[in-house]
Amino acid sequence: MAQLIPAILSKEVSEVEEKIRFLEQIPEITEVHIDFEDGLFVPNDTVLPKDLFGIKTRLAIDAHMMVVSPQDYFHDLEHLGASAADIHFESFIGFTELLNAVSNLHTMKIKVGVVVNPETDVEIFKSLIPEIDVAFIMSVYPGFQGKPFLPQSLDRCSVLRKSYPNAIIQIDGGVSKANIEAVRAHGADRIVVGSGIWKNLDPKQTIYELLEKIK
Repeated sequence: MAQLIPAILSKEVSEVEEKIRFLEQIPEITEVHIDFEDGLFVPNDTVLPKDLFGIKTRLAIDAHMMVVSPQDYFHDLEHLGASAADIHFESFIGFTELLNAVSNLHTMKIKVGVVVNPETDVEIFKSLIPEIDVAFIMSVYPGFQGKPFLPQSLDRCSVLRKSYPNAIIQIDGGVSKANIEAVRAHGADRIVVGSGIWKNLDPKQTIYELLEKIK
């Protein structure tokens, strides 16, 4: 069974906390994906890790760092208690800088997902799989929730699965009840869903329907 990870993207601390408290009431949900955007790496800005220091939760926090300099936030992520950090390949000058960041996060006992945008060849994972915890594919261009799923993401996921049978693959962007079964069938282990949950009239029922589809 794949894991469903609800995503929260917001400019408001109060909205983030409200959604976390909602998710805490669903026993099957054990992790929350929180998007952090600086307005530079992507054309949108959200809350940042330090804004959430006052929020305590039973949920593991998967921190998606859509920022120009992820390293600047590592200590804040440690303070926040993040269990995982997702850092974009495109945020780094090269492999050496990226691998140094991965090492620093592991020293803090934070798992690492390396994220690739739709235009980045998944072949870059060849040098990274042994060093990271999660290979993370964006199935939309990042920045905002609600963008349509890019169909080519399924092929990208399949390529990764065939090349690295034991890798943990995460996918994020445009996933909904209409396509989550295909996403799972193409090899995703961890499936992030944001607007596909929150834009429905009954988010709780939607979560259970999504869970049923990826059993």
